[in-house]
Amino acid sequence: MTCVDVHHLFPKRWCTQKEIDSRIADSVVNKTAIDARINRIIGGDAPSQYLERLEERYVKDPIELDAILQSHDVDSPALRRNDFKSFFNQRFERLVAQIEDSMGKPANRSAVLDESSLVA
Repeated sequence: MTCVDVHHLFPKRWCTQKEIDSRIADSVVNKTAIDARINRIIGGDAPSQYLERLEERYVKDPIELDAILQSHDVDSPALRRNDFKSFFNQRFERLVAQIEDSMGKPANRSAVLDESSLVA
């Protein structure tokens, strides 16, 4: 049986080392459903490191892995570059767009002081 849980894409330990605010690092934007076995491979390493391990062990073709990441609304080039800012801001906008599409109207962004400053 496969155990799926919600885990960080940029691991918590990595975010702490890079001094990324925990409110940002622990937000839904930095999380996705991941198999527990895959989460153990990720550990606390940089995405570039754990993606390489995933390709060695499970998904031999980088294009296939990128397609899997895309299905989670993850910008694989940003993840492969360990570019948290680009990853976060792009995924934030894609998730908000999905919410707006589902609601059939624009999301109320007034609760966020300034989205452009979420990840500086």
